[in-house]
Amino acid sequence: MDPVIGLYILGLALIEVGMGRARTTSHSLMKAFTALAGGWLTGLGLSSHQALMSGVCALLTTIGPGERLTLPATFAIACASGLLHRLLFVLDTAFGQAISHHLPPSLFHFQGVQSVIARYWVSDYGGLFSVHTLGAGAAFGTLVAVGPRIGRYSRTGAAQALPPHSFPTASAGVFLLWLGLYGMAPGLWSSVTTAGIVSFLAALVVSRIWFGKEDPSFGLTGLWAGLIAGLACPSAQTIPLLVIGLVTGPLAIGVSVLLDRAFIDDPIGVVPAEGMAPLIGLICLWFDGGRNVGAGFLPWLLAFGSGWAAARIFCRMLSIVGWLRPRPDDELAGLDQRLYGVTAYPDFEIRGA
Repeated sequence: MDPVIGLYILGLALIEVGMGRARTTSHSLMKAFTALAGGWLTGLGLSSHQALMSGVCALLTTIGPGERLTLPATFAIACASGLLHRLLFVLDTAFGQAISHHLPPSLFHFQGVQSVIARYWVSDYGGLFSVHTLGAGAAFGTLVAVGPRIGRYSRTGAAQALPPHSFPTASAGVFLLWLGLYGMAPGLWSSVTTAGIVSFLAALVVSRIWFGKEDPSFGLTGLWAGLIAGLACPSAQTIPLLVIGLVTGPLAIGVSVLLDRAFIDDPIGVVPAEGMAPLIGLICLWFDGGRNVGAGFLPWLLAFGSGWAAARIFCRMLSIVGWLRPRPDDELAGLDQRLYGVTAYPDFEIRGA
């Protein structure tokens, strides 16, 4: 199943390409390959499956900023995310053994530690925490550090629309995410599909009520978020999956709007889809009775918080040396031409001139 995960990687790259600007398409692709390289290299020594999962985590960390991140910064942040993925993988393995009472009792001599872990820790199946949540937390920290795109907000603070240059490309990316999840969690693929479809429909209905039209970008965000939230469901029972989908779609829109009002520019919706969705899925199961109240919150908080902190630290160091964000004039002119001397759509650019 390892090659199937490559579809998820390709899907992430296409989402950023489609939701970005035409003049930064080549940069988005180069940035995706750079992030994948950093994640794969930090996953050396592990199985090919875990190395690919490390690459997915690294890519999630860096796809949100788009044109606002340089290649050196992409590689550095991707390596940090890959190393954190390895650490969380080791912790999850150790805690899983502790829950199964396979570790010597002397390692857990503090009274109640083992019982607390057994009650509140949830195994990291499908990379729910060590890949998706961690990558979204690091992406959130990176988005805060780099700031919004030039022209995204007016001087009065009002959001300005920056439409995607190729919505079909972004849609194809989400479709590939759906297929790629089979390589990550084959046992839950049917479940995540159900949750994703319901979340997609719920997002369309809510966007119609909220904005007066069915917003296609919010629909894709709802589908993406529903797929990830479905990973939190340990069984294929229909009712919990329907509830997860009905709740995730509207909340994904709400989180996106809140981020926008806080001037956090997340054009592809990686934070609500990959960061908030796992928590929404867990909370739905708490109320459904499928899990103890609080189960899974500990690994979610550890993954999201550590990813955010690592990204903030690395972004701060990169900003000091001037490697974090490209120069404003390069962003305005288009990174493809300024940094690489080529454009992804030469005919389009000529007609536009």
